Amino acid sequence: MGGTELVLKVFTIYLNRLATAYNRIVRPVTVQQIADRDDQFLHISSQVKYFQSQNEPVISVDTKKKELIGDFKNPGTEWCEKEQPVEVKMHDFVDPQLGKAIPYGIYDLTWNKGWVNVGIDHDTAEESS
Repeated sequence: MGGTELVLKVFTIYLNRLATAYNRIVRPVTVQQIADRDDQFLHISSQVKYFQSQNEPVISVDTKKKELIGDFKNPGTEWCEKEQPVEVKMHDFVDPQLGKAIPYGIYDLTWNKGWVNVGIDHDTAEESS
């Protein structure tokens, strides 16, 4: 037995005696709730109901994750001719000419109408300031 093998064997025995195991890192199953989180949502809900009763708009603003524009691998599926799959780029690097799509939208709960914009050059936080 060579020196490296001996060190590895001794080290493994030592770790086993310490009751250790080679594990992957996992996230906890439960997340601690913020104490007043329910109160926050109850307050928002009451405000929504009040403004809707006054026939006022109640809007929700949302943004989604940035998406690369171009021929990139996507987990979805697409209809194509048999035995002719769509070819995509080898690596998911931003195409400097196409950039990224940054979708965000506004939805009026009172009137059930919405609008979606897909920006290509700024984040929504920067656009709204």
